[in-house]
This record gives sequence, structure tokens and C-alpha cells, in this order.
Amino acid sequence: MSNASKAKKKRKPWKQVTEEVKQQALERMDQGESVGALAQEIGVHRTRLYVWRQLRELSRECSSQTGEPEDEIPQPRSLHRKIEQLEAVIGRKSLELDFFAAALRRVNQPSRTDGSGGKRSSTTRSGSGRRKAN
Repeated sequence: MSNASKAKKKRKPWKQVTEEVKQQALERMDQGESVGALAQEIGVHRTRLYVWRQLRELSRECSSQTGEPEDEIPQPRSLHRKIEQLEAVIGRKSLELDFFAAALRRVNQPSRTDGSGGKRSSTTRSGSGRRKAN
């Protein structure tokens, strides 16, 4: 096949599958039904069935950790959005931690014992103090 004919060849659009069909397919996979035959029946590639199963497992893990109900399989976009939100929270907390750690270091610095009360001590003049005329 030449490059020109490859470029002209149209790809099949992705078939939209309802959540109900996904759930039924996953149940049938769990019962041990042939993944290839099931995918052919639904009209999707067999790897999509495995992706749906992975997303279902991820949803179960997330819902068990957060206590939220697992009504539906989370979509990758919503998962990416959630990851971005969590990374932003972590970034803010890291900045707060750095700020408070620096403030604590300043508070815990030993105070000056030279009696200056925090004022800068004067420095001695260099040389004899006389300036030579040019």
C-alpha cells in the first residue's frame, strides 16, 4: 500500500458504548466469557474491554479510600483533572511548610548577648583615620 492510499484511508470512528453495556460486558468477562467474542459482539476492540476493567478496579480502589460511592467508572479526563487538583494542593502545602519552617528557624535563633539590643555593632575604621591629600 502506498503512502497516498494510507493517507486517504479513513479510520473508523470510535463506537460510543453506554455504561449499561460496559457493565454487562464486564460482568460477562468476570464470568469467564471469551473476551474476543464479547468484543466482537459489542463492536469494540478487545483491548477496550481490558481498559474498562482496569478503570473499574481503579474506581473501586478510589471509592474505598475516599468513601465515595462507585456509581460509575471514572473517565480518564476526570482522573487527570483530579490529579492536577491534588498536585496543586500539594504544591500549596509545600510552600506553607517551607514558610513556617523558615519562620521557626528565625524564632529559634539565639538572641544577641553583646548588650546591643539587636542594633548593629559599629565597626572599627581601617587605617589610622587620617586621609592623605592628593
